[in-house]
Amino acid sequence: MGFQVQVKSIGNEIWVMPDGRYDWKGKTFRSHRSSDLVAAIREVADERTLSFAALVRIVTDDGEPVSCWKIWPGRVKQLRRRY
Repeated sequence: MGFQVQVKSIGNEIWVMPDGRYDWKGKTFRSHRSSDLVAAIREVADERTLSFAALVRIVTDDGEPVSCWKIWPGRVKQLRRRY
């Protein structure tokens, strides 16, 4: 079983895979362990320069939600809801 990161699209209000540009350039957004993806989310938050918050979630390859995160520049918070 594998895991993937999805970000919430601002314009369409849907969850999409990161396209590998901007914040996710050079970061992994697919892995066999969710802990690797949590580390990648923390790295993105540390390097983020956009001032607004972004919603990010980890899901299984089957689409089942695992965890949801909110990131700001230098901050990351795990949310209670998994969406």
